Amino acid sequence: MKNLSKKLLIKTIQLIRFFIKSKKLDIFFSKILSIKFKKNRLEITTTIGCALMCDYCPQTLIKSTIKKNENLDERIMTYENFKLYFENVPDKTVIHWSGYSEPLGNKNFKEFINYLQTKNYEQHISTTMFGRKDNEEFMSQTKAFKSVTFHLPDDSNLMKLKVGEQYLRNLEQALRFQCGLLPSNDIYIVVFGKNFHPQVENIIQKLINEKIISKKSLDIRDHIHTRNGEVSNMDKFRTDENNFKEIKKGENKLYYCSYGRLDQGVMLPNGDINLCCQDYSLKGVIGNLKNESLIKLYKQEYIYKKGFASGQYNLCKKCEYYTSL
Repeated sequence: MKNLSKKLLIKTIQLIRFFIKSKKLDIFFSKILSIKFKKNRLEITTTIGCALMCDYCPQTLIKSTIKKNENLDERIMTYENFKLYFENVPDKTVIHWSGYSEPLGNKNFKEFINYLQTKNYEQHISTTMFGRKDNEEFMSQTKAFKSVTFHLPDDSNLMKLKVGEQYLRNLEQALRFQCGLLPSNDIYIVVFGKNFHPQVENIIQKLINEKIISKKSLDIRDHIHTRNGEVSNMDKFRTDENNFKEIKKGENKLYYCSYGRLDQGVMLPNGDINLCCQDYSLKGVIGNLKNESLIKLYKQEYIYKKGFASGQYNLCKKCEYYTSL
């Protein structure tokens, strides 16, 4: 139904643009097409740099960016700064604990979650279940999340996670707790590759047999994002092609984000909001929550001044989701 509505919207926009040529109207249309959900969303990166170093994640790029940029020297989010930033985040904003690194790696993770829970923010998380021991255990205690994605190790060591007894124990406890708490369609058990790590697979199969996990929650993926052209040509994986072509003179194309990420930025430890989760170069910073509201930043005035709607925004040209009509 959503796809049908989107196709109808695109057809309607194309028809209007056939009769009316207007840059302001094109920006309006681009904004509509570049948003996926009714509520604004915000991804949170609690630490810069991820120890898991998955082959399909350009962590070396983000680490090198940090070394070169003095404005990004805060690598670990503090609790005091976190509360300061959220003074500028409306409580209707949907929070995603994901971004560019594993959220369980920050020592203040539990305090972050509990603070937002007291403020009634809707929270979702994507976690590998690898981090600080107390945070791993917290995942089998907290009822803060509306959905949980378990992004788990594969059988080919694409995710550099050492699967040991403590990890397996905490993973099983978290799976039991969260699957018992949430509907099956709000639990996602994901692996990138052919299959889960054998020991992880054993736990999953056991919990399926006990009817704790639904098979519908399993997602074995052979498709990866290119992360704005930084990840490609990985054996056994599919990627969407970037078909971006420079606009020829006289062309009247309208560009938008087909991934719907213009209202789902990524908050960094220093309060910066980066444009979206596909940009590991961190060149898409649109502002900072220390002194600006998220609502203002999501108007995306900067990128539209730089020609986003007309295909002139250079940062997105390598991204498979920078799409034209």
